[in-house]
Amino acid sequence: PLCGGKDRFRYIDQTDGTVFCNQCFHEKNAGPINAVMHFQSLRFPEALEVIARELAFQEAPAVKVRPPREKKLEDKKYEFKSTFQPVYDSAGGPKVMRMSSFAVGRKPWGFDLKWNGYSYVFESRSQQSKTARHTVYEYTDGDGSPSYMVHRTDFKDGRKIPIPYRWENGVYVQGKPESGLVPFYAPDVKECGRVFIVEGEKCAVALKYWLDKTRKPEFEPDCATCFIGGSSQFLKEYGPWFDGKDVILIPDNDQAGKKYLRMGIEAMNHHAARFRVFQWPEGTPEKWDIADEIKKNAENSRVLQGLAGVRMEPPAMKNGAGEKPP
Repeated sequence: PLCGGKDRFRYIDQTDGTVFCNQCFHEKNAGPINAVMHFQSLRFPEALEVIARELAFQEAPAVKVRPPREKKLEDKKYEFKSTFQPVYDSAGGPKVMRMSSFAVGRKPWGFDLKWNGYSYVFESRSQQSKTARHTVYEYTDGDGSPSYMVHRTDFKDGRKIPIPYRWENGVYVQGKPESGLVPFYAPDVKECGRVFIVEGEKCAVALKYWLDKTRKPEFEPDCATCFIGGSSQFLKEYGPWFDGKDVILIPDNDQAGKKYLRMGIEAMNHHAARFRVFQWPEGTPEKWDIADEIKKNAENSRVLQGLAGVRMEPPAMKNGAGEKPP
């Protein structure tokens, strides 16, 4: 066989005409036409011609080979555009986020992401779908009015794609917010006295859920937040939101987290009443974050238990700039 080796075809059943190759099929039976196509890298019509010649046909049967269809311009790629429309319940609270997607020449489609108390979620149940989960993290201003959002798609192969949307004419349209930056869960940040700042919406949702579930007097009135763009977007414009508040920064345990830490110290200059950085214990895995800690051991985690006892102190500043961590 062309795949190498000395083993030839072996007929398992002459009635069925099944064959196998020790080099390729590994005991998985295949018909002779499939074998010829595989070993000689032929298409089906070409394999028929080879078999016809081997069977001593004077003339191989004429087989019309269909040329590959040229892709038309509209076949190459559709430029989908999506919008998101929040739908509220009778009390004015969040209910679903309605996604509508459309492209020229294609039928519009969409689905509803349901509010679970922390974010909007749609779980894909189709076996054919490449996506596993859609999540929308909505950013509102301090009064709860829409500002912008992040649509995160988690794929079954482990990939994840976050896309920002801004509020425009009553719907969310794709694009980064041009102004009016607000922290995630801004209404909570506006009211609470001590704020945990984490990297990314996933961690903020996990920590908010844990704070709500384990609400104790020593955690009152705490809240969790983050900023759009994750570890690269700790901007000074967010500073006034934290005027007079106690702030605890919980970076991820990686290099991006160290950069986030430096930006956080600088952004909190002259704003936070007291500022503290949460240090991960020695031996914590690389890229570990607070969401991982909550998911792994929410009940008995010393890390989580230690959040209530984090000692607060005034932020150490040098020459108007944040002090760089070691």
